Amino acid sequence: MSIKSSRIAACAIFALAMGAAGLAAADTSAPIVLLRTATVMVKDSPNGKVGRQTGAGVMDTSVAADDKGHIFMTWTDSVPNNDNAGGVQGAIAIADLTGQGLNITLPPTELPALKGERTHMRPQAAIGQNFLLDIFASEDNGNNDNPQAVAWVFDRNGTMLAISNTTRNRNDAAAMKPTNLITLAKNNDNQQYGPHSVCALGPAADGNGEEFLLGVQRNNTAAYVMKVNVAMNADGTAKVTVPYLTKVVNNARHCRPQVECPPAGAALTRRTRVITSVEANNQPADIGVRAVLFDIDTGKAVNSKLIAASDPKNNKYAVQPSIAAVSENVVAIEWAQSANARKGAGRNGNGHTGGENLSMLTTLNVSDLSQLDQKSRIAPYQRHAHAMGATYGAGAGQPAVASMGGSSTGSGKGMMQMIPIDPASGKIGEVDPLKVYEVSKLSDVANLPARGKRNPNDQGAGFINGFAGLKNPGFGTANGFMPEVSSFTISAVPGFKDITTSTRESLFLSLVPATWKDQIATTPGPTTFTSDIQNGPSPTVSQPTPVPVGETPANPDPFGNGSGDSSGGDLNAGAGGCSVVTTAAVPSGMGALAVGMMAALLVVRTRRGRKTEEN
Repeated sequence: MSIKSSRIAACAIFALAMGAAGLAAADTSAPIVLLRTATVMVKDSPNGKVGRQTGAGVMDTSVAADDKGHIFMTWTDSVPNNDNAGGVQGAIAIADLTGQGLNITLPPTELPALKGERTHMRPQAAIGQNFLLDIFASEDNGNNDNPQAVAWVFDRNGTMLAISNTTRNRNDAAAMKPTNLITLAKNNDNQQYGPHSVCALGPAADGNGEEFLLGVQRNNTAAYVMKVNVAMNADGTAKVTVPYLTKVVNNARHCRPQVECPPAGAALTRRTRVITSVEANNQPADIGVRAVLFDIDTGKAVNSKLIAASDPKNNKYAVQPSIAAVSENVVAIEWAQSANARKGAGRNGNGHTGGENLSMLTTLNVSDLSQLDQKSRIAPYQRHAHAMGATYGAGAGQPAVASMGGSSTGSGKGMMQMIPIDPASGKIGEVDPLKVYEVSKLSDVANLPARGKRNPNDQGAGFINGFAGLKNPGFGTANGFMPEVSSFTISAVPGFKDITTSTRESLFLSLVPATWKDQIATTPGPTTFTSDIQNGPSPTVSQPTPVPVGETPANPDPFGNGSGDSSGGDLNAGAGGCSVVTTAAVPSGMGALAVGMMAALLVVRTRRGRKTEEN
């Protein structure tokens, strides 16, 4: 049997397994509620050529929300020009979730043009009680031509606010410039500093505004944690301060530090957090993935441990960590075990081009960072997956990890695997194909983002990330918006609006059902535009409805090892992203047997390298 034939056969058996599971669930007499993913196109990107320094249309998206249903989005947008022909600049949009639906209250708004080629990179969206915060890396930082972490502050309606203590010249007649956070930290050594995660802590302990934690990468060689405080002045201006900028990992190549953030409504009371980073002297990461427990008041490390070691002699590297808060005592880190890159064809072998990827999930005891549990092949796609803490299930739900991923070619769906975690023991629940949800119809985590940046093909990362715990004001209301759903996990996803005609990627805001009314049977549904979702009860089905989320005519190789999707195979067994169908039932009888046969096929199938890039 050929490699591709074996993959097709495995997916066929998977389909049989899910069909059998659906038959096993058909005995229920109660109707099954179809929980669709609600989506809206926020930015309709016009077609255009994608090449060096053109952007991808929409890329590097970030989204945040508050308990009032206020949603803030920021991203890097393609523009015809800017002050230095960079081709990209920042943009924002605002949406509000009400009891009657999702409304775009601030359409896409281009931010002031900045000078340089790297003007608005890796933006991080955060939201406070009285303001919105956009933190990003920019060459136009008032210091030098190296990108550094800077910030703009907006009011709740998206109007930019003056920063009273800005590091820039407030009398400049030009458009308002962002304040330089590295200078505010009184630690500016002229090197590059890029933000890669943000976590809102709420009101500051000393009453001085609101606190935020950031994971920051310095000069592609070290990982830092930064604390940012934002306070509103009586005159309507904002004051931004940086209490500390502290190094947590000395040697870190392409580390992208990720800070532990609890989902909304599940705030942690402890005054510590965990930050995770790649640790390495070389690329690919020759040391592994490190977790650091630090004091959020001082920034000082309390404990530090290598939680996943690379094994260069056997061509296995621990890379791409992201982190999820589970409880006061448990944290989960998703990471990838990846093979080295192939050299040649213009590649230097420093990344993972041609390598294989296996997604991993490790739970840790917060107090001593000891391992509690670990599982492999947990992501919907094995390459560039991203995890965050969430709450999932009926009633109040339970702690879970939402592992999000997308196609590496732009031809496949965005998907989310929900994985329940025991908050006391850290035991990882089953990686259940029946808990896979669509995030978007199309997604892209590598193709256009790699081609449209400053260094084509050298910057391949484009993660799908999101925000967990958005309450639904329509919950329990007879004529409300998706009234069975009590909360959503949301994501701002770049993707083609049409696979056959689009050349640049648009922006979609998606709401994935996370918790729902107790004592009802549910099944994940397809991605559906909000304009097609009528208020009132969601549709029901008599049997779980199969929802294909992987293989499509445009994405014929969902395993990620052939010509369709370059997500990369895993190192040991099967890569994620098979053409799964989701139902409300747990496989039993013939369904379980078919799943077992499928797993056996996946284990024995021949591995084949795949073109990937790691940044």
